[in-house]
Amino acid sequence: MKRITDKILLVLFVAAAGFFLFESFGIAKATLIESEKYDSQFEMYDIGVTLYENGEKLVWRDYNGEDSENPWDTNDDGVELFSAIDEIRYGEIYDEVLTVKNSGQVDEYVRVTIYKYWEDAQGNKLPNLRPELIVLNLVTNGNWIIDEDYSTPERTVLYYKVPLKGAESEDGPETTEAFMTSMMIDPLIKQYYDQETEEDPESHYTTITITYRYNGKRFCTKVAVDAIQTHNAEDASLSAWGRQIKIDETTGELSLVKEDKD
Repeated sequence: MKRITDKILLVLFVAAAGFFLFESFGIAKATLIESEKYDSQFEMYDIGVTLYENGEKLVWRDYNGEDSENPWDTNDDGVELFSAIDEIRYGEIYDEVLTVKNSGQVDEYVRVTIYKYWEDAQGNKLPNLRPELIVLNLVTNGNWIIDEDYSTPERTVLYYKVPLKGAESEDGPETTEAFMTSMMIDPLIKQYYDQETEEDPESHYTTITITYRYNGKRFCTKVAVDAIQTHNAEDASLSAWGRQIKIDETTGELSLVKEDKD
């Protein structure tokens, strides 16, 4: 099999988390910052991406030019989403505009993977709690498309269907449209509770104890960004992403090939 090189960038990973406390009727910020770099069989020479939050750089691999002492500037250290929000209260909408810039040399296609889930105070994942209550306003009426075949309530995979120009292009470097514009903790969260009733036979008083299931739990949101170059993109997607795509020869637009799950 022919080896395809120079196709995929290290994954840039950012995360956010907070504790949900019903006693304070809000979410107190927690320090849970993750940045992970994944090794692959692909070498990276020309690919670069930068993730922006509300216009500010979060993580990046930027091309500075061949004449620079440091042609590539990379920062994939720990960063935090929602850093401008001191406290998150359920039912309130917070601006959270996320975009991706092609900060490399060559044209590329971009993929974003968003994870959301709940943990307890010890960091144990709680699969029985509902990730849907972490509401992320994703924009899919433009050039971003959701991969329904690979998305779940906990994970959403998006592709930018038009190629982004890189530094070597006259029109580059280009930035995507926003794939997310805001976030919210669904106010329905307060409806999830357990109730115990205890009657005192002597006093005939009844004690009702309500325990909110999300009290003291931590919500987690992670965003991973990676890219492949446009040259031989259909082969590169299979090798790097394990995903079959189709590239329109006229427009260069990316589309997803429907997969048979049977």
